[in-house]
Amino acid sequence: MDEALTGPELRAELGRLGLTRAEFARICGVQWKAVNFWGMDADDPKALPIPPYALTILRLLRENLRLKLRAAALEHELEQAKVKADMADELEVRCAALSAKLANARKQKAAATRKWQSEVKAQRKQEAA
Repeated sequence: MDEALTGPELRAELGRLGLTRAEFARICGVQWKAVNFWGMDADDPKALPIPPYALTILRLLRENLRLKLRAAALEHELEQAKVKADMADELEVRCAALSAKLANARKQKAAATRKWQSEVKAQRKQEAA
């Protein structure tokens, strides 16, 4: 069962939900004057208690807002994950390119080392002769 609210609490709750009393009246299927009576201070003789169906609607609106906010947060997390995945893909491509450059540099170094060793060997033969 939904908790009872005072008139000021109802007005505050509608404010948190971003609803006017007229909008809440339309959602509840009543005239806006009814919601005005519900929203009055308890000591006002015109004040009416908030009916259970209106409290249920209010609870459902709260839950709907909570779910919308959670969905928005999850969408944001998903977008961040996509950005990170794109960055990871880009890093993978860069790593592959750097690995290829490294392999090429190692081949060049090995070729240069063989050439140098060959030149040193030839020079030693010349000196020995």
